[in-house]
Amino acid sequence: MTPSAINALPVRIACDRVEKAQRLEYWREMISSSFVSLDCELPQSADFSGSVSNGELRDVQVSRVVADAQRVARTPVRIRQSPEAFFLLSFQLRGNGRVVQGERDALLAPGDFALYDSTRPYRLIFDEPFEQIVLRLPRALVSRRMARPERVTAIPFRSGRASASLAFGFVASLATELPSLSPATQAVFHQALIDILVGTLAEPFEGPQHGDSGHGFGSRHALRQRIRQFIEDHLAQPDLDCRRIAEAHGISPRYLSKLFAEEDLHLSEWLWTRRLDRARAAIEASASTGLSITRIAYEWGFKDPAHFSRAFKARFGRSPSELRGGSR
Repeated sequence: MTPSAINALPVRIACDRVEKAQRLEYWREMISSSFVSLDCELPQSADFSGSVSNGELRDVQVSRVVADAQRVARTPVRIRQSPEAFFLLSFQLRGNGRVVQGERDALLAPGDFALYDSTRPYRLIFDEPFEQIVLRLPRALVSRRMARPERVTAIPFRSGRASASLAFGFVASLATELPSLSPATQAVFHQALIDILVGTLAEPFEGPQHGDSGHGFGSRHALRQRIRQFIEDHLAQPDLDCRRIAEAHGISPRYLSKLFAEEDLHLSEWLWTRRLDRARAAIEASASTGLSITRIAYEWGFKDPAHFSRAFKARFGRSPSELRGGSR
């Protein structure tokens, strides 16, 4: 993906719009307003150049950053002042960059990407001009789909790896086409984006980790990921419940509950949440598919349309018909 191929996102910030003497302070202020509250160390040069182009895919911000060398820090002070809860993903298009969080330090070359967490301190280091696509995702959105995603922050996902290469290509293509997507199509692509990212980010933990055996950390994590994928594959089946999930994986319902005890939601609540998320995407796309709300409810495992409508409104603040009317 060449840098010029993703110029479709509208430019929000461009240093050449202000006087040279004001560029450094302008960039420091505007980069924080675009992502999260940050400190930014810039070379003392009046010729500094930088631009940020932003788009939105529902609750995911898609940005293209082109800038000269700089160092960015999300410090404990910044976190206390502005405790935004996001995960961010930087996809390196040009130049090299580093993502430092905790004890990990990810060097990114073109084609690589890394995850970082706005609720913990991090640093971004660019010693040369660079270009990136940056995704900003609500922390809860990722955490609902992946157990403890902070375990893979500041780990480089390399372009030589098949899943990482596919994810990178999808994100780059999405940034190109995002402004031309209809609301219904955006709902479908939003779901695809989250599926692809979660699948790729979870991959380092698939299979046993060093020193694991039986039901050690690595095998438990891999089992949780298989169960999550099983649920995603069978969401539309009305009889999918905790007992059936446990039977399909050769474990007891009690052990299944123990596996997910660290999660924010009980597994059965998470199951209903995923069904509602899928139903919402289907309703937003119904202008083009022609599916009725009742049919969508049945297709995503809800047996009672009235119960579906109540649960939907409780989760999203709008009834299914109100959402569809707004989408149209």
